[in-house]
Amino acid sequence: MDLLRCPPWLDPNCKVAVVDIERGNQSWIPVVHVLSFLTFMPPAKLVLYADDDEDDRLCFQEAWNSYADYELKIFESAIGLLEFMQQNPSLDLCVVVLDQNMPQLSGIEALERVRTMNPYEETPVVLYSTNIYGGQLSRAASVYGAHLVQKSNTLAEIRTDVERIIGLCDPPL
Repeated sequence: MDLLRCPPWLDPNCKVAVVDIERGNQSWIPVVHVLSFLTFMPPAKLVLYADDDEDDRLCFQEAWNSYADYELKIFESAIGLLEFMQQNPSLDLCVVVLDQNMPQLSGIEALERVRTMNPYEETPVVLYSTNIYGGQLSRAASVYGAHLVQKSNTLAEIRTDVERIIGLCDPPL
């Protein structure tokens, strides 16, 4: 049966080929039997995170592990994160998280560049720093529309930080 003429979402009687690799034979079964074994999930929401501190990256990753609806891509530098964004101009980004104190390119400098990148100008950006009360960070937040989140010291507190950041992905209607 030609699958192109029989899309499973239109015809529940459509059949698909199933191949038994060990025996080398092929059989046709109704697609509804195949679909009953599959769970369809929407694609994960993408979050980018740049931090030069390995311990901070590991703790942040651990805190994100309980959120399967979100894919976390981690970078060791803001430069790597920006290069990834430039090479992938059609990403469906949920939020960008930037450590403020990184060598070569600080979080604020990376934020300035993100705000000039089409189509990411409006993507929520979080400056994630041990001290968020400096004038420079406050100015960057107001000028570039960034969110400030202070780095926490325990895994439980970092999970709270993650929940705040996830809230930027799914703002209330």
